[in-house]
Amino acid sequence: MINPEQGLPSTATPGILSQPQEKIPPVAMNGRVLREIFEVIHRQGLDYAVLRNYDGLPEKPGRDVDILTNNFEKFKQVIETVSAKAGYAVRIFRRYDGLVKFHLISDIPELGEVLEIDVGWDIRWKGISLIPPGLLDHHRLWRKVFYTLQPGPEAAISLIKDLIYHGAVKEKYKPGIMEMIRMDRDGFLKTLTPTFGLPLVKELAELSIQGNWSRIDSLTSQFRRQAVFRALRHRPLAQLGRWAGFLWWNLLKFFRPSGLFVVLMGPDGSGKSTVAEGLQAALKPLFPSSRYFHGHFGILPRLRDLGRLLGLKPPQDDAGDRSVPEYSPENGSARFGRLRSLAYLIYYAVDYLLGYPLILYGKGRGELIIFDRYYYDYVTIGRMSLPGWLLELVRRLIPNPDVVVYLKNDPEVLLSRKLELSREQLTRQSFACSQLISRLRQGQVVETTGSATETIAEVRQIIIRAMVKKGGRSVA
Repeated sequence: MINPEQGLPSTATPGILSQPQEKIPPVAMNGRVLREIFEVIHRQGLDYAVLRNYDGLPEKPGRDVDILTNNFEKFKQVIETVSAKAGYAVRIFRRYDGLVKFHLISDIPELGEVLEIDVGWDIRWKGISLIPPGLLDHHRLWRKVFYTLQPGPEAAISLIKDLIYHGAVKEKYKPGIMEMIRMDRDGFLKTLTPTFGLPLVKELAELSIQGNWSRIDSLTSQFRRQAVFRALRHRPLAQLGRWAGFLWWNLLKFFRPSGLFVVLMGPDGSGKSTVAEGLQAALKPLFPSSRYFHGHFGILPRLRDLGRLLGLKPPQDDAGDRSVPEYSPENGSARFGRLRSLAYLIYYAVDYLLGYPLILYGKGRGELIIFDRYYYDYVTIGRMSLPGWLLELVRRLIPNPDVVVYLKNDPEVLLSRKLELSREQLTRQSFACSQLISRLRQGQVVETTGSATETIAEVRQIIIRAMVKKGGRSVA
């Protein structure tokens, strides 16, 4: 527990966020929020330690802040409470085996910065605990604002995480690991011996001090085998339970995914491609990666390419515009015949259905999936000679987006961007989009009368609100 004799505040002090806030840079605001979190957990007496990359904290948070604690639930409450006071929303981005990633997101669009805090209560690899319990009870150092681990345990965790997870120690951590082991070799040995055995840990310490990193990397398989062997030898039933939990967590992330599937819809010239590109850049800090699809998933070859392969002449577009995908019903101006419409619908409905695994996999990994010219084009463009009930039936069968954004603008403005289409076509498309978006539970309308930057910022806020609602809760 916290000891007031170590220089911590023994009485409650006013939080810094309760003071009047002048306009400050995003990183500085995140630093204030992080400082407040540290102050509150001190006052509550929670055991914790910040793990590596803490030199600039709290004023200059890096990409993320890694924290180990004995009481995750109380730490979670502190994060939510402080975030609420600062006007931030909290998103639980992903739950790992023994760790949860929090995204603290400002509701002020111009801030744009995301504060990521990774809070763990154990350090595990495939359900195997890599450090002994009780580490936070006796192996911490106070650094004016927050706790870190003592040099030996910190070096042990930093080294073994890289070695076991990635098979190699990251270059930037090597000098620090060497120095910390020299300072606290006993702490290093005590931290890793319960999991890997004293002989192997002694060898690891000596190789680290010598800087023989190639030899250390070659021992990865031996360390992994030893961790499995000793876990089964000393705690067989408990370890079987942890493996069951690990498997359940891996299944659960696909049923409660942290990724997001976003569809952009609108008439030709509404800026879907530009907004999609801007969103991938604007939301990069919130997702490990992103995927972009245009028209269909591409699992089946395009009908045009398939026709060429079979020696058939592809149908010509009335307007001669080859920049528009041939499968989209907006090609040309005349309506498709009933047979051709049915062929297009069935063929590409199969492609959409085959896209389900891509969506589930990407969302399970926390990815941002952006799709423009989705199936909704078949409903809104007005080229398909098919009954409405059939189009609606297919819509309900294919993957359902988390967010659908209709990029709305005046048809006269769109006409200036798409000279090949008539005023009547664009007016009809705009009306059909308005009708469809009003029926979609996840639908949102964004007026694109401003600049592309303003439109991207507004869509970004819609996505952030959906992320918070889906992956955590808003506390602002």
